[in-house]
Amino acid sequence: ERCAGLDVVDMACGEGYGSKVLADRAASAVGVDANPEAHEHASLRYVRPNLRFERDLVESFAEPCDAVVFLQTIEHVQDAGAILEHFKSMLAPGGVAYVST
Repeated sequence: ERCAGLDVVDMACGEGYGSKVLADRAASAVGVDANPEAHEHASLRYVRPNLRFERDLVESFAEPCDAVVFLQTIEHVQDAGAILEHFKSMLAPGGVAYVST
């Protein structure tokens, strides 16, 4: 519900199910994951007009958005502060990052 009508980037999306759930309410959703197998699975399984998947690193993917979702992954990055600053740079004014660990 928090992402309803927003343009959302789902960082480290894994196999893509969460990105699909976000796309159910979001204006658009982009699932980002560096793993080639996860990217292929997500791209083939979750096909809808407002959802796409990009194979990239969370540190380098940069696309303007209203919300960034980063669930259960921040504990695995080397510089959490830098990642959060990167996300902040992507967000539109008033945007929000949802991070869990």
